[in-house]
Amino acid sequence: MNLKRLARGPILWVVLAVVMILIAFATLRVPSTQAIDTSDGLALLKGGTVEQVRITDGLQRVDMTLTQDFTKDGHDYGKQARPGRKVGHATVCAPAAGQLAARLGGMAQALGREVQVAPVLSELD
Repeated sequence: MNLKRLARGPILWVVLAVVMILIAFATLRVPSTQAIDTSDGLALLKGGTVEQVRITDGLQRVDMTLTQDFTKDGHDYGKQARPGRKVGHATVCAPAAGQLAARLGGMAQALGREVQVAPVLSELD
């Protein structure tokens, strides 16, 4: 009897509608795109993380399909490196230590900061 009352009320139908909308968003979601600076695009091309490149000449646009997510969450302060001095910051994430070491090494190479990153990479090995 309680089940009949629940089926007649609006709560069940609202919950079903929300679930249907969530399923629709999850299945119809378009792959995300992100606008980046030219220097970041060139760094991606040099880094070997680009799977496919499509150039649209009329729009002066370059679309790149990447083998891993692109995140730019860092800043190089442009300071000369010396012990104990912070020369920049970055956030690098990966599901495994080996992948983290590879991403961190690539970022260090792109920024020319291999010496500063070397102690961290040795700890990850």
